[in-house]
Amino acid sequence: TMANMATGLIDKVDAGLKKHYEDLNKPYKAGDFKKWAQDENGYEDDDLAEEIEVEPKENTLVDFDPKFPLAVQVSDEAARKKEVINVFRQIAKPFSDPLRKRLNKDICSGMEHKFIQSAVARYRDQMSVLSAQAKQDEDLKYYLGVGQREGFPFLMFMVDSFTRDKARYYAKK
Repeated sequence: TMANMATGLIDKVDAGLKKHYEDLNKPYKAGDFKKWAQDENGYEDDDLAEEIEVEPKENTLVDFDPKFPLAVQVSDEAARKKEVINVFRQIAKPFSDPLRKRLNKDICSGMEHKFIQSAVARYRDQMSVLSAQAKQDEDLKYYLGVGQREGFPFLMFMVDSFTRDKARYYAKK
């Protein structure tokens, strides 16, 4: 229910934004969002839960930080607002994203050959060097096929995840 989701939501979003900014190497002072939400805009947790559901073009959360960092490049202000609200929604309800629901330990199971062939053909058209590499690397073809079947760049996400975790590990040392 909305009431259950809203318990401590402002604090949860503030902590999530701190992580979001840090992931993008941007400064963020813990409590900045909480101050903006409660002190400057009078939000309580229930108000924030409702505002997160408002369409981006009418949503006041896009005003939190005019330089809100995004992991993707956007073409215009409407696209920027949409991405900003997506960040808030992912923080507030992290498992509501359909992509996240598909990411599980079985994602690489049951691969049909047609997806592998389709992915290899698609990427071969874009990168001529893939022909030689694909002949030698069955795993590469398989993971391109997973991305083709699931409808998102699985291999890129896997490499990004590995790289991010490795960087965090070495940063802590």
